[in-house]
Amino acid sequence: MNRTKIEWATHTWNPMTGCTYGCPYCFARKITVRFPRNYPFGFTPHFNLHEYEAKMPRKPARIFTVDMGDFWDPSFTGEVRGSVLYRMHSFPRHRFLILTKRPEKIAECKNTGSIKFPSNLWLGVTVDRRGAEHRIKELIDRTVGTKAHRFVSFEPILDYLDLGSFTMDGPEWVIIGAQTNPTRYPPWETVEDIIDKCEIWGIPYFVKDNLRVLFINHRSWNLFKQNYPKDLQIVEAP
Repeated sequence: MNRTKIEWATHTWNPMTGCTYGCPYCFARKITVRFPRNYPFGFTPHFNLHEYEAKMPRKPARIFTVDMGDFWDPSFTGEVRGSVLYRMHSFPRHRFLILTKRPEKIAECKNTGSIKFPSNLWLGVTVDRRGAEHRIKELIDRTVGTKAHRFVSFEPILDYLDLGSFTMDGPEWVIIGAQTNPTRYPPWETVEDIIDKCEIWGIPYFVKDNLRVLFINHRSWNLFKQNYPKDLQIVEAP
């Protein structure tokens, strides 16, 4: 459990690390290569018992969970996921946020056995390129009937996205950001389209600081917002 510089979270928690998806821009993989002593298993999916048992913050926190991997990677068993969800359920004062590019795997864990998605869980999908827009609908469809909240992260945006057929009726929060290291700014038209849809549907959105220059260049500073939905407007932990 660590404090984080990720703008929309207060902490990161990695009871599971590693991912087999193979994104070329993956920051987590780069970190495991840079600090091999901290990640003896590299980026191979692995359950970390010590981190699983880490002491939770005393005050309410927004905890980005498994930011160094993919909670829904097929290498992890349902038992492992269930144990992590159970620990989340034990700390209702916190909000746990999970991101994936595999929303189709959510159904495998959805309300199975004695473990259900806790109400302090935020499930999200990353939409980074054309052809990945379908993940939004998959997230919505596969979380129907659960207590989990839903959000979408458009970070990094690597291409023009086709959101014409997506009403955004379902996600409760949206994050928008650029690729970093190396920096690659998204098409302004796509950023503007995402914001327009958020405004129409009344969805709070959070623009990351790495896009400030883009908003300045397009003289659209009034659209630069870093808002949270009510459930995530917590008192940050010290």
